[in-house]
Formats: sequence, structure tokens, C-alpha cells
Amino acid sequence: MKYNLLIDGGATSTKVYLLDANKQIIKKDIFDGVNLYTKTNQSLAELFKIYQKYKEYCLEKLYLGAPGILEFKQYKLIYNIFNNKIIKKNIYILTDIEIQELLFCEKESYLAISLGSGSVMIENVKGKKRIMSSFGPLIADEGSAYTFAKEFIKYAIIDKEREKSSSNFIKYTLEYFNFKDIEELKTLYKNWNAVKSKFLKFSVYILIKNYNALINEINCILDILARNFFEYIDLTKINKKINIVYIFGGMVKNKYYKSLLISGFNKRNYEVIIK
Repeated sequence: MKYNLLIDGGATSTKVYLLDANKQIIKKDIFDGVNLYTKTNQSLAELFKIYQKYKEYCLEKLYLGAPGILEFKQYKLIYNIFNNKIIKKNIYILTDIEIQELLFCEKESYLAISLGSGSVMIENVKGKKRIMSSFGPLIADEGSAYTFAKEFIKYAIIDKEREKSSSNFIKYTLEYFNFKDIEELKTLYKNWNAVKSKFLKFSVYILIKNYNALINEINCILDILARNFFEYIDLTKINKKINIVYIFGGMVKNKYYKSLLISGFNKRNYEVIIK
């Protein structure tokens, strides 16, 4: 039997799916995160590890999506890893949301949203697609883990200005970055390329490792994220033929944030499917 391999790369983890001819998931694994643009050698080594685990199967097609893959452009390095002659002719380089779209979106028309380290959306009306919110953290990354970190740190700055010395926003921001004063946050700009990865790790530190201690602060920031996210959705004017929204990504693992997203779309008369 022939199989297709889908690699859904992410900043913190990489999900790998083995599909049969009927698009049924036969096997699923989780590997370390990849970013081909900022962590090239590490990411290529992880892709090699994936291929070694799955090369025993009769693979017909490979779909690969990962952060930084479009900026990476050195696709020959990827082709050299997957040295099976059949796969080499059938390697499809996609964005991570396009991988998720292949896996989970079954309707003819829909809005697909990935809320992970960044945010990106695909509006699909009977095969006619529009990619939205794919401009990265400098311009538009609404609802993402990066934006969560930025908002949390902004509240730490606000509380410092208000002289709220007991603020958990201040305490946990300083503890994580090993700073003595909020002013030291400015030193992060010395290496701008590292800012996003540091913010993403900070989001994990707050949202997962310190969830119970910071539930009030976390929910406060998630309220802001949801409000700004739906402001963006309303301004972009989703095609009126769409009434289904698929949402996937690490951010929707948070139950409160998930409830905000479902409620917001339901109020706008969309059916929501969380994957």
C-alpha cells in the first residue's frame, strides 16, 4: 500500500502524519520543533530523523510545512534528505497552515485559522483562496503566542509606571528574563532576530508552566487577544458564503481562550470546529 507523509512543523514541536490512500491517519508522531530559516542545521537534522523513521513505508508523496520554510528557499537540502526517488518527484513545500488545511478541512468553503507561535488564516470559497494575517510579528500576528507574550510584557511595563510593586506581570517578566528592572527589557533589541523565539518561550513559561499561579493575569491578556483578533476579523470582511471556521494551533489548547474564540465566532453566525 502507498502512503503520504505530512510533516506539520512548529516552533515547539513537529507533528508527523502517515496517511493512506483514503486520507485516513494511520500513524502519528511528535518530533522536536523546527524553523528552517533561523535553525537550519538543527531543523534539517530533525527532518532526517523523521525520514529514517518512516522510510520503511511505501511513500508516494511528502507534504512539508514549517516555520521559515518560504524564507529558507534552499529546498535542494530538503530533497537530499528524502533520497527516495519517488518522493523526490513528489515533495510539496507548503506553509504550516496548508498542511493543517489538508488534514482537517473537509467542507467546500471555510475559514481556516492557525493560532500557534504566529497567526495565519486561509479563506477558501470553493477552491478560491485568500491567505490572511501572514505578515509576522512586526505587522500582524493577532491572537498568537507571540502577541500573548508582547501583551503580558506590556502590562508589566504599565504596572511599573503605576508603581505596582506587587504586580505578577512585573514579577514573572523579570524572573523569566533574569532582569532586575523593567528598563532592562530594552536590551532585548540588541539581537532582534532572537526576540520572537524568546517571546515564544516566555509564552510557554507563562501559559503552561505557571498557569495556576497566573490564571487571572493570563485570562486578562487572553481577553485582550480575543478582542483585538475579532476586530481584525471584522475589518477584513470574511466572504459571506463562508459559515464554517476551522481553528487549530497551540493557543486553542487553553480552554478559556478556546471559549472566547468559539463565542466570538458564534455571535457572528459561524459554526466553529476546533482541531
